Amino acid sequence: MILFAAGNVIQSIIGNEYDPSLPPKPKDNEPVKVNVSMFILNIRSVDIKDLSFTVDLYIHLKWMDRRLNFPRQVINENFISLKNKWKNQIWTPDVIFKNAIQGDLTTEISKINYFRLYDNKTIWMALRQASNDKTRFR
Repeated sequence: MILFAAGNVIQSIIGNEYDPSLPPKPKDNEPVKVNVSMFILNIRSVDIKDLSFTVDLYIHLKWMDRRLNFPRQVINENFISLKNKWKNQIWTPDVIFKNAIQGDLTTEISKINYFRLYDNKTIWMALRQASNDKTRFR
């Protein structure tokens, strides 16, 4: 696995006009489709009285960004792994819990483990998150 962090590799992948604050535009001009997988690693606590729980999560996000360029001249595999510093260089989706009363993944610090950029311009992001949420138990 080859990890890229900075230098001219960034420019070869994102180019000069890439804006990480704008989401990618799919061919059909629909919103970006993001596949989400979430794995509960640990249930730290459950408080029935307070209607809260704390969990450690491992989250995978996958989407396509046709604005990115795969550096075929450097890589002879179908993907490259990018360090977590890339979060500031490319667009990433916000993750929230729709039914949460308090707490979400956008307001807490997430540890992004790494990204993968595939030769078909798909991005796969892995992150680990601790979340303390209040919700309605049903």
